[in-house]
Amino acid sequence: MDWNRIEGNCKQLKHKIKEALTFQAEKDELIAELEQAKANSDLARRRAEAANLAKSRFLATISHELRTPVNAILGFSEVMKGELFGSHAIASYKEYSNDIHASGQHLLMLINEILDLSRIEAGRFDLKEEAVALTHIVEDCGHSCWQKSGRSPWKRPSNRISHGFGPTNVLFVK
Repeated sequence: MDWNRIEGNCKQLKHKIKEALTFQAEKDELIAELEQAKANSDLARRRAEAANLAKSRFLATISHELRTPVNAILGFSEVMKGELFGSHAIASYKEYSNDIHASGQHLLMLINEILDLSRIEAGRFDLKEEAVALTHIVEDCGHSCWQKSGRSPWKRPSNRISHGFGPTNVLFVK
């Protein structure tokens, strides 16, 4: 028997076992890290789902809470617009009541859009295609810009859009 050869083989075997044990330890460590990452991911997903549910409940509650006063504003502004209790002493008040009503409708539309976003996120929203009158949208945008500019909309020139090819009186604001 060649003891040197056997000793060499034993050393090689010992080295291979040591390598295998090192690889096994590294593998076990990676598996533990992966399991921890999965647990963290699951926890984050559950927290995100809970936050999303809380957001949806909040939006549904707040939108219903906002609708009541907005509908009251719309009702009173319609009374004012229609001058049901007599004509306005100052002519511009009729225009003010029109703007109050338009702003109330805009706010109600925003509330409805927020609810629609919640429905979209929940997968409970059906799209409906319909024709849109761009003239009215452009006029509403122009009116909103006047309101946001801080200038008095009562002293602006007529900016009504003709139903032809464009504005009848264009005013550019810097």
